[in-house]
Amino acid sequence: MRYNALLVRSVRWTRIDLPAGVADQLLNLGRVSLRQGKQQQAISYLRQALGLFRHTGHKYGETETLQILAEALNGDGQPGAARRELEIALGLAAETGNTYQQASAHRDLAESYHLAGEDGQARHHWQQALTLYTQLGASEADQIQARLSAQQETAQQ
Repeated sequence: MRYNALLVRSVRWTRIDLPAGVADQLLNLGRVSLRQGKQQQAISYLRQALGLFRHTGHKYGETETLQILAEALNGDGQPGAARRELEIALGLAAETGNTYQQASAHRDLAESYHLAGEDGQARHHWQQALTLYTQLGASEADQIQARLSAQQETAQQ
């Protein structure tokens, strides 16, 4: 709770002419609120951050915020809205050539589809994530490979 209060105070002290700095702080408030289980509060902070990132043209911040917003929306019981935000994040990551964000958007989409019981879509996005993480040499590739193997074993039973 104390950390959250410090971040709120920090947002108030940030100069208005620095919207990207305010957006970063709102993003952090959204993360903290999400970890505290306060999905509605997180969604509010994240939507504010998203608006500022869009206003400043900060695509990386926008993409990151969309992915965290999707996590909050999933936690709030809004999986369809979460997937819409993730599709936008995936498009932005592709547009900017950020392979890591593309991979993580595919991973998050896979998880969302898996939770919805849409295993074909989940498998497609896990495979895309695996390909991208492998190209990057990222350790996440091993986790995705394990998910794909587990899903395949379950499907064969």
